[in-house]
Amino acid sequence: MSKLHSARLPQASRRLGLPLMLAAAALATGCASSLPMNPVLPKTQANALLNEDVSQVGVLATTFGGYESEPTSIWLNDVAVGTQYRGRLRLPLLPGQYRLRTQLEGNAAHELSFTVAAGQVVYFENQGPWIWSPYGQVSEAEYRENYQDAHWSDQVAIAPSRPRHEYLPAPERVLVNACLGQPSLVTCEPVYETIPRVLLEPDNRKMVVSLVESQRRALAAEERRRALEASLPKPVLMDKYMIALRDALATQDYEKALPIFARLEGLDMPLDPDFYFFYGEALHATGHPVKALEATGRYVRNQGSGARFYQEALQLLNRIQDDLG
Repeated sequence: MSKLHSARLPQASRRLGLPLMLAAAALATGCASSLPMNPVLPKTQANALLNEDVSQVGVLATTFGGYESEPTSIWLNDVAVGTQYRGRLRLPLLPGQYRLRTQLEGNAAHELSFTVAAGQVVYFENQGPWIWSPYGQVSEAEYRENYQDAHWSDQVAIAPSRPRHEYLPAPERVLVNACLGQPSLVTCEPVYETIPRVLLEPDNRKMVVSLVESQRRALAAEERRRALEASLPKPVLMDKYMIALRDALATQDYEKALPIFARLEGLDMPLDPDFYFFYGEALHATGHPVKALEATGRYVRNQGSGARFYQEALQLLNRIQDDLG
């Protein structure tokens, strides 16, 4: 019988009377726990946890015990880790000091402090003769030995109550929440640089890495573009922009066209007579009605009724004004 349920009862009691004791306890406790149970992880996901790179972090490994109607609840720095009557949980942590609080339902809570270092796994189990006894830190050998002795139903992995980053110390948690709340290079780069990947949920981890690395590539490409274009004469640069603009408009890629319009305008050279009509179209198509109204109005004022796209420009002005209300 697993120590998760026997909770270090004297060996003779475990050997002779434990099944009857457990049955009696289950009848005495009656209804199920008032707290929701943390889910059991699928085996493939549980195995993946064991293969994570935790060289930069520490790991909390703890058991759950009790009965289905009287499970154990565990908190880390007052943040809920889980409630269960069976199974084990692994939680990567930033190296540092923590408080672990445990409580068998209906009994007093117990609290202890511990420190975890990078690459270290700290193991906790119930350490008294009864299931309501305090938890204590045990060696890896003890933890593994008790796991091998556990009943098959106790050899399961339990999911934590919260996303991993919610167990970070406050300063690091603020960084992650800022990134997840308003993802950008400014908010996510500090997370990318300072928070070990394993302390983020897989989806969040993927988002942070993808955003930061793609934004960095975009910035590097922009720097190369600026360096090249700074070396070109204005007429050559204008021809370059016009070819790029023509290609973007041919495929109605207005998002790509917008910065090209702005660069052409910034050259301070004579522009194509229809420039501001197409600029207005692009601004309208990309959700910039006020700027679209300004550009299209400028086209009509500058080119007059003889403009190549006079009718189309007036229709565009009407649509923009409808959008603006």
